[in-house]
Amino acid sequence: MLLKSPYIIICEWIPMGANQFKQFVNAVEAYMRDQKIITMAIDKKPETAIFKLAGDKAFVKILDYSPSKSISIKADIRYREAEEITQRERLGIIIRREGFIFFTTRIINAGNRNDDYVDAFSLSWIITDLFEDTSKLMHSLLTTYQKRVLEVVYPHSEKPHYDRNKVIGIIVEDLIFNGISIWELLEKKPSIEDFMSCIEFKERLQSMIGYVEKYFLEGDFVIFVGVKGILVVTKNERKIISNIKDFLTLRALDIFYASMFARIYAIWNDLREIRESLFSEVDVSNIGSLSEYRIKLSGLLSDITILWDVNELAEKEIEDLELLKDNPLITLLDLEAVKEDVKDVIMTAKSTIEAFRMDLLGIIDILGTFVEEHVRTMNESMKESLSKQTEIMEIEHSEKRRLEMLEYLSAGILIGEILRLIFEFLEEEYHIYLGGWKYLLIVILILTLAFVVRIVSKFFEGRLLKHAGIEASLRGLRSLYK
Repeated sequence: MLLKSPYIIICEWIPMGANQFKQFVNAVEAYMRDQKIITMAIDKKPETAIFKLAGDKAFVKILDYSPSKSISIKADIRYREAEEITQRERLGIIIRREGFIFFTTRIINAGNRNDDYVDAFSLSWIITDLFEDTSKLMHSLLTTYQKRVLEVVYPHSEKPHYDRNKVIGIIVEDLIFNGISIWELLEKKPSIEDFMSCIEFKERLQSMIGYVEKYFLEGDFVIFVGVKGILVVTKNERKIISNIKDFLTLRALDIFYASMFARIYAIWNDLREIRESLFSEVDVSNIGSLSEYRIKLSGLLSDITILWDVNELAEKEIEDLELLKDNPLITLLDLEAVKEDVKDVIMTAKSTIEAFRMDLLGIIDILGTFVEEHVRTMNESMKESLSKQTEIMEIEHSEKRRLEMLEYLSAGILIGEILRLIFEFLEEEYHIYLGGWKYLLIVILILTLAFVVRIVSKFFEGRLLKHAGIEASLRGLRSLYK
């Protein structure tokens, strides 16, 4: 199967809205019409005047900018390919305020052919490469919030082989199968069913637009609708381009929500595992394990909050989306019914996210109860420990006082005994008699000496404590300096 002069339109929906569109405009400096170099590399030495670009890069130029509506960009992508492949990609990009992004290009000189025809399998490879390259290009242009949204819905989508789901539109002037033009075949009055009954023909189509759901022959249009996009064979390309974008916008939203639901169910599965582990395996008395679960739940709550905001934005955009009134595809593809189906999907997502958020908040509350119980138990243990320590300190204090009294009494008895011996010596040797006064004098001397001993002991005790405090301070300073 050969396709003549394929005109490619790739569409995806990245949540924006008025505020995010304004930030995006400021980020790419859309009001400046000069050419810019876009790269995913990070300048790790911003203080230097030179930034070496190694690897993937793209040159973009702002063609048109309509405030609060859209931006038109021309991109010259120069990403690295395999050694045996020489490829030049020039894309036109239209970014709408609603978040719908269109990448357009025409395929020429593909493979080993030098004419306007492209083999179906070669075109499918080119489309796959365009999906990956446009994801990398937009990741370089998007704001931090938009990257965070894509990280939730399409994890690692900016990396190779992690493509974001997009919808493809292919418009060709002619389609040649088994060496015969489709227009020549149609002149012989076969039906489209005759083409689709051919397995080889169907396989070639599905390699480009996925499983074929519908096909039509309408005037000078032959239309094949697949799960991944649409192929239109027509000699009136200009007439169909604007009409096909209505279909692509609705299908882009539908594809985005298919990935979004897959992500919601994946997060819900993580939540189910956390719930089962929390109520069966986790030791609620271990504050460390509870903290780990709080971190995981906080991450899930952040993701679901972003999905809620995205859904609110999508609900507004689908209400404001107006289809072209004179678009023949509206009736042919029943786009009004498709729009209503997308609305139903958005409302279903809203209720699902709300239920998920309530479930998540409930588990966080239960986890908070476990933490509060653990903290309460710790507080009671600390109070009990402090009470016991206070009792021990009071006992130690009373024992210390008792020992001090015993020491003073022991010292007094010793002094008294020494004084008694001194007075006996004076009586025997020098016949000095003090009578009853010696006992009064002994008591006065004992009390005086005990008071002196107490003062001296307190003085040295204070000096020792002060010295110990200075040593502790010096050790602390040394540790800080180290």
